[in-house]
Amino acid sequence: MPFFDIKPAVSFITFSIWLILFVLGRAQFNKIKKLTQSVIVEKANVQIKEDKEIILKEFYKQIYPSWCDLVKKSIWFIPHKTELWPMPAKPDYVRDRIGFNQEWTARILLDNGIELKGREVQKAKSKLSRGK
Repeated sequence: MPFFDIKPAVSFITFSIWLILFVLGRAQFNKIKKLTQSVIVEKANVQIKEDKEIILKEFYKQIYPSWCDLVKKSIWFIPHKTELWPMPAKPDYVRDRIGFNQEWTARILLDNGIELKGREVQKAKSKLSRGK
């Protein structure tokens, strides 16, 4: 069969390029996830010092634009949800891939001992207590 007559060098090069893109994509995905978590904690500590009564919904709205800039500056691509090919790192796609929403933000804050006001915080607390 002519289809299977691909030279081994071509197969090796193709697989190597895919593997490099996969590893780089995973590294960038993990990088933005860690950066997001650290930004959430840092900004929450600043907000708590300035305003003790901050609500999670307001906090999320405040950090989201700066997070979008962080994504645009920090990474180029991340793996597709099937992890077979790279996808451009657009803020909306990255947000959906890492699950960056108010509930996830509340979980990160609770894991770091920071508690804001809001319904999502209570939901995250109940999920964490059920999980333990």
